[in-house]
Amino acid sequence: MNTRNISFTALIVVLALALACCNGGGDTATMRELAAIDSLLSKARQYELAQHRLDSLHPGGFNKGERAYYSLLLTQSHYKNYIDDTTDAVINVAVDYYEHHGDREKYTRSLLYQGCVYQMMGDAEKAIASYKDAENAAEAGDLENKAFAKLRLATLYADNSNYADLKIRKYKEALDLYNQLGDKHYQIVCLTDMGGYYRSLPDKRDSALYYINQAIQLAEAEHENWFLFQNLYQRAEMYCLLTKEYDKARVDILKAIAAGKDEIDHPRAHYVAAETYLNLGRPDSALYYLNHVPASGMMSNHTSDTVMYCRLMSEIAKAN
Repeated sequence: MNTRNISFTALIVVLALALACCNGGGDTATMRELAAIDSLLSKARQYELAQHRLDSLHPGGFNKGERAYYSLLLTQSHYKNYIDDTTDAVINVAVDYYEHHGDREKYTRSLLYQGCVYQMMGDAEKAIASYKDAENAAEAGDLENKAFAKLRLATLYADNSNYADLKIRKYKEALDLYNQLGDKHYQIVCLTDMGGYYRSLPDKRDSALYYINQAIQLAEAEHENWFLFQNLYQRAEMYCLLTKEYDKARVDILKAIAAGKDEIDHPRAHYVAAETYLNLGRPDSALYYLNHVPASGMMSNHTSDTVMYCRLMSEIAKAN
């Protein structure tokens, strides 16, 4: 082979690598660290550790590819750690970069978390548009991002009665994809939300119980205590307030309180326990649960909770 041709080929390779390092990140130490953080967020679900490692980075010297990846992961980590973003400036760096640089999965994911930012900012229309763009951008085999787009759309549609049928369809499509992925956590999320939605409809209580029962079974198997608490509480409330099956309500609400001892963030489970015991003719037990709401549960400032507390105390006083 001609030496000149070899030298020319080598020069092309060097230039391509240099261009990748300047614009596309390349195989740099920073990109390897970002990939490791990505794994913490997407696979290990170690969200706090991922945020800590992101905080230790210094993005001022990043090239364009590194900056885009960092922007995507920072936004994703904020969402997973319940840190509100008040601007779309950071995630738009990722969206704009990946739209033109060929990484379809990261482009889809950037659109997803752009939607999350808009949702946190209270702009439902922009959030829906981003989620739809992500749903359409996802490749056929990208089930994870496609499922998450459908789930996020369902949660937004849940706030608007005009989208009732579309909301359930999106929940079912997301659940089907999470079943294919074997993702138990997000199966529970979908089942919980669907059960909660059907519970609000007087003629759909059987459907509510169908999804709530599945969520309870899966949450128990996966040791997902918050979801176990939430679904047992929902079912107990149905038994107590809707179907008046107080023995069933008592069993469920005691299990819910036991499961949620570290998860309870409102007083309503204890109020359901008090209501149940009142209807079973046991006002002393009702008073016990009314007076034993954990401190985390007493942080609620909902007027309805205060009204319920006063009503229950009045009824307990009458019963004694």
